[in-house]
Amino acid sequence: MLLSSYLHLIIIGICVGFLSGLLGSGGTTFLVPALSAFFTYQLLLKVSYLHFAVYTALTISALTSWTSIVKHFRYNWIKLSELLSIVPCLVAANLVGLFLSLHTPAILSINLFSLFLLYLSYSILFNHNSELLINKMTFLSTWVGFKSGLFGISGGSIAFPYLLRMSIKLEKSLAITSIITFSLSIIGVIIGLLGGATHVKGAIGFIYWPAIIFVAPFTMLMAPVGQKVALRCPVLFIKLIYSLVMLFSALYILSSV
Repeated sequence: MLLSSYLHLIIIGICVGFLSGLLGSGGTTFLVPALSAFFTYQLLLKVSYLHFAVYTALTISALTSWTSIVKHFRYNWIKLSELLSIVPCLVAANLVGLFLSLHTPAILSINLFSLFLLYLSYSILFNHNSELLINKMTFLSTWVGFKSGLFGISGGSIAFPYLLRMSIKLEKSLAITSIITFSLSIIGVIIGLLGGATHVKGAIGFIYWPAIIFVAPFTMLMAPVGQKVALRCPVLFIKLIYSLVMLFSALYILSSV
């Protein structure tokens, strides 16, 4: 790769790491559009770029969210009993969603993912409740697991809007979102490694390791910075940032189809 390609990956890592910490997610919703652009214009992938973007993003997400989880446990923002009420249903529902996504045409998946980002942008900013507000953690984790498997993301961007509308402090919302993100990202890493034979140098399955080497360290470095900023910002400001990022990501993906 050219030096400019490495620089692009580093910039992606810095921006996504900060947003991940700010919004309590592993960053796949931000990483997938950014890596899609990278694989399309830097590596010239035309067909499989979305698969590489999704599974590479999930691998980076697992590393980034792990740094957040360590901090959340240190401050006792999440307990083991809460962890046990989240993970089993989350993983089972995620596998069902993944199975359905494997039988969905690529172009349909891209359009559905873009529309989903537009919905997130609208719902978080305007507190839209077209869906039933799920106020029990087992139901929430099941719903988040299914949707994240279907759309190929780590679930933080789905869980965070729900948690903000529930009677949960911001610190605990960030902690629960990190747990969800890490659990689902690990599943994505396993599936990505077991992906079909690849023609891309530097990749194993659908995971492109040069991107992980140059993006992950900076996401892990910037995530704690984003967390500190989040704890000092009004919730409305965080909602606005979240909504704008979702909007621009959706518009980019739709424009590239």
